[in-house]
Amino acid sequence: MEEQRAGNRGNTHIQQGDGDEWTSSPVLALLAVLLAGGITLGGAGTSWSESEGGPPPPQPFSVPVLATFQSGRITDVHGTTVQIDQRDYELRPDVQIQNPQGMPMEAHDIRKRALAKFHLKQGRIDMLVVILPD
Repeated sequence: MEEQRAGNRGNTHIQQGDGDEWTSSPVLALLAVLLAGGITLGGAGTSWSESEGGPPPPQPFSVPVLATFQSGRITDVHGTTVQIDQRDYELRPDVQIQNPQGMPMEAHDIRKRALAKFHLKQGRIDMLVVILPD
């Protein structure tokens, strides 16, 4: 294989043994990488529905955030109040409730005897992870 640089055009001409000539430019190189699947458009891990404006997939709270949470067992639930280890906590209107996999939950999904990891903001629960008993 023989390679020659063409003057100031910035193109590379590659001549193969059978006489075929290939012209390579930055645009063609980028196209080759895209076709080979080396770069994903729309961000790494972006789902098709997300690129079309759909909701992002659920994400569990991060480990650094969870490290700031308190833990306990849910001993009662009534309305917007959750009792954890015999102590009442009010849920904030903007509370984020999820299972350990990051799937959103509603307040009515909370059950007695479930384990809870929770964060307080101004004395009320703003983030809650509920681990339901088997």
